[in-house]
Amino acid sequence: MVIKEKWGIQPLEAELIQAIPNTTGVYLLMDEDKTVTYVDLSYNLQQSLTKHLSENDLPDIRYFMCYEMIGEAEARRFEARLIAEYLPHYNIYPLAPTA
Repeated sequence: MVIKEKWGIQPLEAELIQAIPNTTGVYLLMDEDKTVTYVDLSYNLQQSLTKHLSENDLPDIRYFMCYEMIGEAEARRFEARLIAEYLPHYNIYPLAPTA
C-alpha cells in the first residue's frame, strides 16, 4: 500500500479542505464523536470533501481524515480495507434515494 500523504482528523470546514490536494485518495467522514460513518475513494479529494460540506448530504458529519494515494488500484484496496475495519454506517446502510 502506497500512501503519499495523510491528513489526520480535521473539522469539516472550508478553510481546512483548501489545504487538501486535488489528487486521488481515500477519505473518511466522522460524526461529532469522531466515529467513522463513511469511507470513499476520490479522484479529487478536495472536490469531494467540498461537495459533502456544501451539499450537507450526510447528516451529522463534523470531521474528516484523508489519505493521498499513489495509484487508483492502491486507493481501491485501501478503501476496501477501511470499510471492512470500520463498517461505516453510510457504506453499510446507504441513504434511500429521494424522489
